[in-house]
Amino acid sequence: MPVFRIPVFWSYGGTLDIEAENLDEAILVAQDSTPMQLQGLAEYIDGSWTVDIEGAKDMNDDQT
Repeated sequence: MPVFRIPVFWSYGGTLDIEAENLDEAILVAQDSTPMQLQGLAEYIDGSWTVDIEGAKDMNDDQT
């Protein structure tokens, strides 16, 4: 049976508690955060699961 690569995307959302001198600094710190730093702090956003149909066709054009 063939195996196909299918690109998918989903979103997570959450909040960070950031200690900073002011809101602008806190926003900069949040912008510099990476998803790995947020592990365990976010929740899946319902309905955000998306299959990239065109990407799947492009990735697998040699198998169709």
